[in-house]
Amino acid sequence: MGVMRDRLARYRLKQTGKDAEDAHNRIFEEVLLSREFTSQSIAEFHASDIVKASRIPSLNDLYRFGHLNRVPTNSKANPAANDIICLIRHDITRLEVDAIVNSTDRAFSSIGSLDNAVFKAGGPDMRKAISKFGICEDGSVRLTEGYQLPCKYVYHAIPPHYQSRGSSAEVLRKCYSNSLEMALEIAARTIAFPAIGAGLLGYPRFEAVSIAIEGVQKFLAQHKTRVIDKIIFCVFEETDESVYRMLLP
Repeated sequence: MGVMRDRLARYRLKQTGKDAEDAHNRIFEEVLLSREFTSQSIAEFHASDIVKASRIPSLNDLYRFGHLNRVPTNSKANPAANDIICLIRHDITRLEVDAIVNSTDRAFSSIGSLDNAVFKAGGPDMRKAISKFGICEDGSVRLTEGYQLPCKYVYHAIPPHYQSRGSSAEVLRKCYSNSLEMALEIAARTIAFPAIGAGLLGYPRFEAVSIAIEGVQKFLAQHKTRVIDKIIFCVFEETDESVYRMLLP
């Protein structure tokens, strides 16, 4: 891909006229994206790779290049939203984005596999920062810098223990809505979410993912202008990826 991008740069230099240049660049960028998708699906990044936000495909990209099949879902497809919503199977601690969301517990005790990985990769300064938060309520979100992570910021969200969809769903929704609204406050343009609550807290994956999709779609519907460039659903396991593939519109 590096050779191809060098060719793209030389190609751009040869163009004259702004309209012609823009048209050729759009076509050439799409060719590059198509070739990258052909050689590397969303499941094929090496685990140690740091993945830049620009490399993470939107749902529209996945549909266009045949990496996602349209299936009937409870959610209505929105082309504008699907240009912002993304899906990738990778280690969320290796994403070079403005912000990632960490699913943790009230005491930030790192008993889960995700928050343990985030706190470990973030380094001692992150652990020092979260030690000041004390005990937090379910549904709350706390912000730290990314420290040693490739992302700039981390939102530490506290999902509820699963009891029933009725009693827990609204609290889980708050994890998404609070994270997204706080992203606007720091002008984050790219944010990545795990499947919040779908680990040790026992939230059924289909319900957790449905709430995630609903929350993101509601946020985008409330903001008619493009306030965020990419909202990324990042999963680590193939089984989790399958759930998103079944439920995303």
